[in-house]
This record gives sequence, C-alpha cells and structure tokens, in this order.
Amino acid sequence: MRKFFAITAVLAFLLLFIFVKNSSLQKFDNSQLSTNSFDAIVVLGGGVYGQCRLSTTMQIRMNMATEFLQRKIAPVLIVSGGLTNKGADCTEAEAMRQYALSNGVASRRIMMEQKALNTYQNAFWVDQIQGANQLEKVLVITSDFHAARANLIFELYNRDYQVFSVMSDFEGLDNLKILAIEQSLLSFHSVFGLPSEFGLHLKEKKVMAVLRSLAGR
Repeated sequence: MRKFFAITAVLAFLLLFIFVKNSSLQKFDNSQLSTNSFDAIVVLGGGVYGQCRLSTTMQIRMNMATEFLQRKIAPVLIVSGGLTNKGADCTEAEAMRQYALSNGVASRRIMMEQKALNTYQNAFWVDQIQGANQLEKVLVITSDFHAARANLIFELYNRDYQVFSVMSDFEGLDNLKILAIEQSLLSFHSVFGLPSEFGLHLKEKKVMAVLRSLAGR
C-alpha cells in the first residue's frame, strides 16, 4: 500500500512539473513565419523500423518540416539521428532523407547527421554541421513531449535555436508514460545538471531503466 501511495505521489508531482515546464517553453504562431526566417530546419530522430520505415511520431515531425520547406521558411533541412534500432536497415537520418525525397524535397536541400544516439548527441553533431556551413539561426522540430528537454539541451550551444513542437501520436496511458519519462529526466537535470555531449550520466541511465520498467516499455 505504501508503494502504491509513493508511486501515486511521484506521478502527481510529475504531472504538475509537466504543466509548469511546458508552459515556460517559447511558443510562436508558425503562420507568421516568412521566407528564410531560419537558416535551416532540424528534425530530431524518434524511431525507425525494418526497411527504413519511420515511426508515426517521426512522420508527424517530417510532415511539418516538409510544409515549412515548401513555404521556404528555410533553405536547408538537417535530419539528425543514428542507428538507434539495430533491427532497422538504416539510420534515422537516412529514413528521414528518403521520406523527404518521397515528399518532393530536393536532395540538394537535405543534410544528414547519422551519428547521434540521443538528444545530447543530436545537439552536438548538429552544432558541428552548423559551424561548417555557417548556419546560425535554426528551427528545431520535435514532438510536444520532448520539446522542453530538447530546448534545454540545445541552449547549451551558443547559437540562435528555436524549438517547434508538433503533436505526438501517443494517447491515453501511453502518453502519460512517455511524458513521465521525459519530465523525470528534466527533474534529474535540475538536480544533477546536464551530462556531457557524448552520452548520459550513469545515474541518469539507471533512472531511465527504472522508469521504462515501471512504464512497461
């Protein structure tokens, strides 16, 4: 019984933290974006399966990026994500590149980052691409549940980043599970600070393992 109340209390705190943290994230009306508002659009990886098949989450992110490219909000698309699923035939970046090409994006407008295995590495390697190509002002597209943490991590780099969140495809209990994991990591960062670019704190890995176990993932 004590364990039940403890878990309930933790979940209640996390839900409160979700609303506070998400409300602090900068939001903007994308209909007001003009031509070349940004030097590049970055899409963060979020799942690829089998024969380079994007997860629904990734398709939602890419659809928004494709719309922005068609509106010429930015001239360049950077797709970031390595081989996060050993059962997939390609990296997240390659799967996103193929998806973009199939939706009419010219290959010359696409840059790939294929090393990142987590958000910290996304930010680090994207920063390297920006520096090499003089891309200063960047719009980062990710899902709503991930936006606050992505914003926190990308702010580590001294560039003009803006995070744009799209609605996730998670519903009901699954949505609460993924939000709990993301917001728990944000709470962890507030206590222990952010890890280095290449990986996670050992404590954070343990936290993630426990949370995913509780969430049944």
